[in-house]
Amino acid sequence: MLQIASFALLALAPAAAMAQPAVQTAAAPTGPTYADLADLAVPADSVIRAQIRKQAVVEPARAAGVAPGHVRLYIEARTTALLKGSSPVGESLRYLVDVPLGANGKPPKLKKREVLLFTRRSAGRPGDIALTGPRAQI
Repeated sequence: MLQIASFALLALAPAAAMAQPAVQTAAAPTGPTYADLADLAVPADSVIRAQIRKQAVVEPARAAGVAPGHVRLYIEARTTALLKGSSPVGESLRYLVDVPLGANGKPPKLKKREVLLFTRRSAGRPGDIALTGPRAQI
């Protein structure tokens, strides 16, 4: 009798599983959304893909307005692609960016990282660019 009861439960198990709809949850986005990228691209003169070659921490006395828990870095990068822009961009770029400090209280090591930059020209300084906002380096 026990064998018949367990067989009946096994026979009903697939039907019970089919009766309950599968719940799928969307994974949280790990990076910027399409809307975020569009908001960054519209005001930008250029969108540049670059590889960071060097970084240096800007002294706090010269980095006014940096948010708490952030540090200002001077970056030298190599252009790998111009994705948007009507004016030519040189192979080497220089810019400032504010980045959050790591869990250890030190700036992140960005050397050799590929980044996407939303920029405008820096007036009077060829080779220098200015990011369009605080989140304009991805």
